[in-house]
Amino acid sequence: AAPAAVVTVDLMGTGDHLTIQEGLDAASPGDTVLVLPGTYTGDQNRDLNFHGDGVRLVSSAGAAATVIDCQAVGRGFCFESGEDTTSVVVGFTVLAGVPPGGAVTGGGVEIYSASPKIEDCVFSQCSTQQGGGISVRQADSAPVIRRCTFSDNSASMFGGGICVSSGTARIAECTFADNDAFRGAAAYLSLCSANFTRCAFTG
Repeated sequence: AAPAAVVTVDLMGTGDHLTIQEGLDAASPGDTVLVLPGTYTGDQNRDLNFHGDGVRLVSSAGAAATVIDCQAVGRGFCFESGEDTTSVVVGFTVLAGVPPGGAVTGGGVEIYSASPKIEDCVFSQCSTQQGGGISVRQADSAPVIRRCTFSDNSASMFGGGICVSSGTARIAECTFADNDAFRGAAAYLSLCSANFTRCAFTG
């Protein structure tokens, strides 16, 4: 097997690619896509898709310095191709996510029949009908979400911060602050198995 590679993304032009999706598309399973600081916008920097590959997407300077601004015209991420916990997202702020094309679930992230690992991320000002920050659907979904912050997200129906409507979710050391929904402002759980460990809920 070829050794794992590091693919760099920098909107200023010093990396291998200018956009995050280009970096993901260029990576092979086991590779790391390293994203340099900046605010990433536009078609290739939202609705990001791993297409089933076990790739690590990591910011070099953390969520405070690396923002995916969806500009209320798309999500941050969509996991829908059977990704498992080798598909990893670390250290991004997902801002102003709204599902594209009239979809009603997953403002910041949609997880459908997939099990990615999401760590050290911030979801803010994302909105939809179900799962303003993150939506988890289908019985075979089992994401791991660690050390994330959900703030000022909203859902007109269920789960301002996160909605787990089926499947399994492990959520640890996360903060839910000032989210809003018709039911389950921070979290809404239905027909699922969700484990919250050392989480904080405020507002």
